[in-house]
Amino acid sequence: MRTNNLKFVRNVLYSLKKRYGSPIEYYHINSVVDNVTTGASIINRTKYPIRRAIVLPVTMDRDISRLFSNLPAMEVDSDSRLIIIDKRNLPDDLEVKANDYIITHDTTRRVTAFGGKRFDIQSVEELEDNISLIIKGKYSHNGNRDEIIDLVIKERLVLTESAIITDSTIGGTFPINLPYIF
Repeated sequence: MRTNNLKFVRNVLYSLKKRYGSPIEYYHINSVVDNVTTGASIINRTKYPIRRAIVLPVTMDRDISRLFSNLPAMEVDSDSRLIIIDKRNLPDDLEVKANDYIITHDTTRRVTAFGGKRFDIQSVEELEDNISLIIKGKYSHNGNRDEIIDLVIKERLVLTESAIITDSTIGGTFPINLPYIF
């Protein structure tokens, strides 16, 4: 792709990020091991938090799908979304697989239609020159998001320790509190 076209595509992606950008988490399934005795599956996954990915609404989904593929007009599916991820937000060696999934989050509260939902990957198209991934995701209705939660606590912690000082010259004890502020 020539330099002017590359700049144009990057500018279009930037404007789409400004308008439809929302934080998402891309989950890559590394391995699945089945426990023979219990029957449970142990899933080893890696989470890639992305600050701004383009999560398009249904109407834009239909128009962009027609634009990027040679298919006739697709039926409107209210459970599917088109998610565009900039390749700079993912590792270079990452291979997108069909069993990977995406969890969307909406922290701006402007659009509440798809906040905190899991989308299973149906199809992936890669834009020329590895600029971005165009992922068609379908909302998972099973209620199991399999989300990895990062817990960050930001509090001021005050610990106090009581001590008793005994002075043999005076012949008494004196209780004191020693504050420790972290």
